[in-house]
Amino acid sequence: MPTVTEQPKESQRDAKYSPAYKRIESDLRTRIGRREWMPGVMIPGRRDLAKEYGVDLMTLQRAIAKLLDDETLVASGRRGTFVNATPPATARSLTGTLPRPAKTLTIGVVGLSVDDYSRIEPRELFFNHTFLAAFESTLQSARNVDFTFVPRNTPNGDMITVADTLAVLDERDVDGIVFLFADAPSDIDEISRLVMGSELPMVMTSSRHIEVPVPLIYYDNFAAGFEAAWSLIQAGERRITLVSPFDEYWVRERLIGIRKAIEHAGLPADALSIWPASDIEPLGSRNQLQVGKETGAELFAAHPQTSAVIAINDFVAMGLVSSARKLGRMAGKHFRLVSFDDIPQAAMAGISSMRPPLDIMGRESAKMMLQLIDGDRDISQVRLKSRLVVRSSMRGDG
Repeated sequence: MPTVTEQPKESQRDAKYSPAYKRIESDLRTRIGRREWMPGVMIPGRRDLAKEYGVDLMTLQRAIAKLLDDETLVASGRRGTFVNATPPATARSLTGTLPRPAKTLTIGVVGLSVDDYSRIEPRELFFNHTFLAAFESTLQSARNVDFTFVPRNTPNGDMITVADTLAVLDERDVDGIVFLFADAPSDIDEISRLVMGSELPMVMTSSRHIEVPVPLIYYDNFAAGFEAAWSLIQAGERRITLVSPFDEYWVRERLIGIRKAIEHAGLPADALSIWPASDIEPLGSRNQLQVGKETGAELFAAHPQTSAVIAINDFVAMGLVSSARKLGRMAGKHFRLVSFDDIPQAAMAGISSMRPPLDIMGRESAKMMLQLIDGDRDISQVRLKSRLVVRSSMRGDG
């Protein structure tokens, strides 16, 4: 069995005070550098490596994560983890540190302003914060980067045109622009035309697919809907109620995915019921939590034996749970519940929710931005999927 690479005594003394995962990371880099595993070769499995180094799996995962982050290693689904056969052109040292160019890049970030939190929906605030944290840290780990944020909205809530936003960025001489969650059809059309006609590197992010072939990172609401319904079907549910009190594009996309899961399971179309069945309007400025409470009260008053529910988002789910509890119906005991977006409040309420890949979107957007800045214009769109975070609302103990 291979042993940990021998170190000079001075290094051994220093390593004594280093976290285990850092020592393992350093040793793995040394073994890769001396070609114990050649480029393109699969390294031993993580459980085997954890056993070899005498650590738990979580510690080993932390060490591997560092090598995946800088692409010394690449993961290939269930096949395993491989030494990167085509490392980036920029040379790395054995510590994995990228040499920083003298020039500082300036990246423009276009999105909703956060100067007045009361004007921003909590979901959008959470989405933007999570995305930006990953986007900024990924870029700053690779290059010297400054960020300049340009809001799409004025302090009184009016929207600024994309053209006016870009005029501000032109004055600041940016090296690239990322658009945060361009979801409205009018925004998509306008931004797509600008991206297609500009030499300046631009990356769009969205919660929907865009037909125009522009650099895009997006997550799939259809797949999220399918997974939400499939999780209930796998738990043994054969009738599902979708609580969807308003009509938006992402509602429709999730609904298509839910129906596809029903069909895929061989269940009849009427295995899915939608509540309310009529008088559904756009969300607008309605209080989603309150709408969830009202809709939930109506549902459980009319159908107290409802056993499987998909709420169209977490706010509706939290309102529904509140109303159901007043009627003696407990999520996770009397009915199973799955929702979407996985905002922090959902975790506190024990609601199982489809978590959008916001941090992955941030990292992938940063990588795509660097590719564009470095001259690679052969960029494909990246489709990401949400994943189900299972909590007590999925137990179905009743």
